[in-house]
Parts: sequence; structure tokens; C-alpha cells
Amino acid sequence: MADSPTIDKTKIFSDLIKKHITVFGSDITFAQLKHIPELDVDDQGNVKNISQDTKEVQEKLFDLWNQLSPFLAKQIAQPELNKITN
Repeated sequence: MADSPTIDKTKIFSDLIKKHITVFGSDITFAQLKHIPELDVDDQGNVKNISQDTKEVQEKLFDLWNQLSPFLAKQIAQPELNKITN
């Protein structure tokens, strides 16, 4: 029996943050990320560490998108975050 593939939550979160930088700019993105202290993110948008339950971080990342554009949250953020199952 084959193992189920491991989901790289750090990569998914990093990809989503990088997309946020592309769409909304780095100033807005990093200002909003200050409200998610559970994520340690470098200057390029790479997540270096997740210090808390990923479900809570998922919700906060979705809210980050949803505050600026509910449409983009559903089109970009939600499909990425749906890749993570807890």
C-alpha cells in the first residue's frame, strides 16, 4: 500500500504569500503579515517557520486576501488553501 503524498504546507503558504505580493505589492502584504505572528516569513515571501496550528494560519491567510478582494480570495487563495487537509 502506497503512502499518501506529504503536503508541504510551508510551500503552499509561501506560494500564496508570493502571489499576494504580486497582486497587492510587498508593502501591503508585509504590513498584513504582521497580523499573523505564527508565520516567520523572509523578505521574498518564503515561509521559514509556522509556529502554530496550520488551520488557524490558513484562516488568517484567507482573511488576508478576503479583506482586500473577496473575489480574488475565492479565485486564488481558496484553491491553494484547499490543498491542505487537517
